[in-house]
Amino acid sequence: MNIVAKNENTRKFNLRKVGYLLRHMKNLRYSFVFLVSILFFFNSQAQEVKIGLLASPTISWMSVNDASITSKAALAGITMGVKLDYGLSTKWYLTLGTALSLNEGGKLQYRDGGNYLPLSELKLPQYNKGPKPIADNSTIEYHGQFWSSSLGIKSIIKETADSKVYLEFPTFNVYRLIKARGTILNNDKVLTDEEDIMQDLRQWNLVLSGGIGIEKRISRNAMFYSSLQYIHFLSDLTLNNGYKSLLITKGADPANDIYELKPDHSKSIINGLALTIGLYF
Repeated sequence: MNIVAKNENTRKFNLRKVGYLLRHMKNLRYSFVFLVSILFFFNSQAQEVKIGLLASPTISWMSVNDASITSKAALAGITMGVKLDYGLSTKWYLTLGTALSLNEGGKLQYRDGGNYLPLSELKLPQYNKGPKPIADNSTIEYHGQFWSSSLGIKSIIKETADSKVYLEFPTFNVYRLIKARGTILNNDKVLTDEEDIMQDLRQWNLVLSGGIGIEKRISRNAMFYSSLQYIHFLSDLTLNNGYKSLLITKGADPANDIYELKPDHSKSIINGLALTIGLYF
């Protein structure tokens, strides 16, 4: 009977994941229709207008300005989206895009324990309740899913009969956090995972990106393109409503320990690299 219940719960969980992905793929389809509409609107005026599909394997990590917090490791993710290049001249383009990014974030180790997720409703509330719910040298993994819109400049730096080398910079992006999950570890042991930590993270983020790429014509109406992009969040991902717990007096029993609670003022920034692969039509 327990095996049947477990299988049923697994099936329901997988169905929820499929439904979640389908909802966001629906948003991607609407964005594609929107960019196609822009294409037809501007096509009569531009030097050249191209619309493309893209997929980008990504690696992201977090940097922080607090010496007591260390970036531990990177996360592997993927981005899927659509983009439009609007020709301002034969060498310069205005780029527009929208994309869904999965599993962007990083892992931070906190030398000083405390409460770094005070607003989240955790499945295991002992990890954000009390004077020191997270122990010293614990690690929090931040896994985010973002919906983004971008506006940038693209310049052609080398051109042949069937290929172009280009530079994209600057590209300004607005990243909307749509889902966030956290894992808490201590000494590499998972204490709790798949925690909803949305309430402790910034929902809207300004992001700067840039890169270099190449386009290659593969048919009369299609071009393959690939680029290496660097991504840098300008805003702090964490809301910093938590605190560090510094031991002042050790009691005979851990329940009698006395701590100084210091507000967390660290700035945690996501950085990333993306290898973009796509097709222009």
